[in-house]
Formats: sequence, structure tokens, C-alpha cells
Amino acid sequence: MTAERYIQRISKALQYIDANFRATINIAELAGVACFSQFHFHRIFTAYTGESLWSYIKRLRIQYAAEQLLYGKESITQIALSSGFESQTSFNKAFKQITGMSPSNFRRNGQHSIFECIRNHKQTYGDLIMNPEIVNLKAQHVMYLNKHGDYNTTAPAAWSELISFATENNLLTEKVRYFGIAYDNPKVTATDKLRYDACITVPKAIPIKKPFGYKDLVEGRYAVFKHIGEYEKLDSTYSAIFSEWYPKCGYELRDVPSFIEYLDVHLRKENPSTQVSLIHIPIV
Repeated sequence: MTAERYIQRISKALQYIDANFRATINIAELAGVACFSQFHFHRIFTAYTGESLWSYIKRLRIQYAAEQLLYGKESITQIALSSGFESQTSFNKAFKQITGMSPSNFRRNGQHSIFECIRNHKQTYGDLIMNPEIVNLKAQHVMYLNKHGDYNTTAPAAWSELISFATENNLLTEKVRYFGIAYDNPKVTATDKLRYDACITVPKAIPIKKPFGYKDLVEGRYAVFKHIGEYEKLDSTYSAIFSEWYPKCGYELRDVPSFIEYLDVHLRKENPSTQVSLIHIPIV
């Protein structure tokens, strides 16, 4: 895929949002409009625009609502509902978060300059040059443990429980590989809905029961990026991958989750700044 083609496809998604931001937008349909994998669309969108999909949509809704407050005669409740919010309460909270004032104060004061705040309410990322290794990965048979919630707490908890079980059953040989799958983007998905799998390759099959399970990591072609440092900074590396590398890489994404291989699992507490993690991005 060329950079020009990438921009064209993102533009289609943005045009679709511009035409439908006051309605409920189906993520699968939006990803289809842009011809991107649904698994990776959120990160692609965030990398390009500098803000999450929901933040982008919310900003358009607030901008529309601000215009109605300045020039329209509808009540604040009517404006909230017509702008795409479920209630005036959720509207008031979102409006104050972005503009710094309540809808009623905004209507009374009529501050046109607030639109600059709304338009510029987004993040930026620095430049990062990366050269991934392109590998053909065989299917990896793994034992896994799934947890839901904040990645900063659920991932360590999942690993602690999985490692403890594997140690008790003599599964941790020198050949064991450690993989993590974070299925959801925390900038888009509610914290309590975030899904994480801690996985280890297993040298032998043993009887297990919930909460543990067996499955295969999908085989195929991957672009593998090296991340050195704290696990908490992985999201910044992901952002750089999709903003700096992907638009120019010439590859398409496969519709399967990306995942991380941890090379220094046991060094997390001792020296996190030198931990090495390999981010696997599935490509065609």
C-alpha cells in the first residue's frame, strides 16, 4: 500500500464520520468503508488523527452543539440529543471537558474563540524511525489465561497466575516463549472491557481447567518491531508504528490481532528500562 492510497482510505473514513457523527456509528461498517481490518482500525485512526475515534466523534458533536447554542433556539436538552448524546448529563460533561465551561455558560457568554480550543483538542506524536523484521511465523500452540480490566493491573496479575501454575507443573523450560495479546485499544474501549491474554508455549499437553486454556497463535507473515523499555510505554511504540511506518510500508494488515513476545519477562522489576519486547503486526 502506498502513502497516497493510505491517505485516500483514511479520508473515506473521515468523510463517513463527517456525514454521520450525530448518529450511532458502527465500527465494523466504518472500518469496511476505509477497507481496513477491524482489528487494527482504531490504532490506524488514532495514529493518523492524533486522537481516538470516540474523541474525534465527540469533538465534532461538541462543535456542532456549540454552533447550535450560539445561533439556535432549541433548549440545551434538545441540542444534546440532536448532537448525538444520550442525555443532557453526558452532554454537559463532554462539553465542559472540551470547552472548559458548561453549555449554559457558553450560551450566555457567546465565546466564538472556543472553537479554536475544540478544533485543536488532539494529541501529537513525535517522529520515530523503525525497521521491522519481516518473518513467517509458524502457529504457536500456547497455554493462556485471559483477564479483563486495566492492562496495567490485569496483565501482571495474569502473568503471575500463569507463571505460578506453569512452575508447579514443570512447564517452564529454556525453550518456552512468552506472548501477550492486548485485544483492545484503551483509548477507545472502556477499562473494564479491556481483554488481555497471557500466553506461554507448552512443551507438553497436560490436563487443565478454567481459567486456563489452550489455543494457537495464528501463523503467517508478521512485521516484528523491537521495543526496548518499560511495558507501560508499549502504546507509544504502537502509535509510532501506525503513524510513521504503516502509511509508507506497502503492506496490508491481516484481520487477526497483533501480539507481543516478551523476551525479558523475569527482568520486569529488576531493570525495566532494558526489557526487550517484540511487537508482531500481522501483514499480507
